[in-house]
Amino acid sequence: MHTIMIIDDNETELLIAQKALEKDYIVVPMSNSKQALMRLAKATIMPNIILLDIAMPGINGFEMIMRLKTSEKAKNIPVIFLSADLDNSTELEAYRLGAVDFIRKPVVADLLRKRVELQASLLDHQRRMENYNQ
Repeated sequence: MHTIMIIDDNETELLIAQKALEKDYIVVPMSNSKQALMRLAKATIMPNIILLDIAMPGINGFEMIMRLKTSEKAKNIPVIFLSADLDNSTELEAYRLGAVDFIRKPVVADLLRKRVELQASLLDHQRRMENYNQ
């Protein structure tokens, strides 16, 4: 079973995402990036996918993904951004920084499930290919 870390300072959005995914995944909710970074630094098992809000106090989503991508432990974790920002340049910046997907808020539970399912499926396929090559 895949582990999904959700990082969002909006408790309502965090709860919506958690409820949408908890049936099929192990969900690790985090209310801010600093808390998530501390958890990731101590983790022996990393999440398979990270859902990341952009507009957060302290370390925002863009700063967070830059830290993740420079971390040997976390650099390959797929990041899906969550944002209420309607500006296309924000979405473009998210992809430029290494996001695999971008979901607009308010989150639609069915859409979130499908997009996470797609990333989980890609991870499963990648693992099968690595095992086959070995």
